[in-house]
Amino acid sequence: MRLSAREWRLLWLTLTAALAAATWAVADGRLRAWRELGDRRRALEQRRGIAERYLRREPELQRELEALRQALPRYADKEPVASELLGRIGAMETGSGLRLLSKDPRPERVVEDLCETTIQCQWEGDLDSLVKFLYAVLSQGAMMDVRQLTVQRADEKTDRLRGALTLGYAYVRGADGAAPDRPAGLEAAP
Repeated sequence: MRLSAREWRLLWLTLTAALAAATWAVADGRLRAWRELGDRRRALEQRRGIAERYLRREPELQRELEALRQALPRYADKEPVASELLGRIGAMETGSGLRLLSKDPRPERVVEDLCETTIQCQWEGDLDSLVKFLYAVLSQGAMMDVRQLTVQRADEKTDRLRGALTLGYAYVRGADGAAPDRPAGLEAAP
């Protein structure tokens, strides 16, 4: 069987198109993988740059961390902290006008030499008393912070609000029998 010139051209065009399609099918997966590798490389370079900046700042960050640790109150190993914390929260509650319906202390968590106690509270009050209470918490410095806060209207007819909040309190434990070493302004609540 003899092929005409036109048929040869069609055969070459068909083979070229098939070869191009096969090349595209193989190369497309490889190109996609190549792009993903490039994206991963850029992300890793960015993370490395951030890590290098932190490493360059390590002495400064260590000084800041040590200053924060020095600012934290220190308690004896067996001294209960939750009762003092509840008293302090009660004083902030009285000063702000916010009504705490419940105060539920959670067990102490210890990470290396840092201890943390959290208190979950249900509250009710107006916006002004909530702002005063939150300001009182934030004025405690690095020792106390608000971990979670939910706010909703108590009812549609009044401006009363209610919600829940979780307070975190950080401190350091000392040797047994060591007197609590609290920074100025953080005396035990009566």
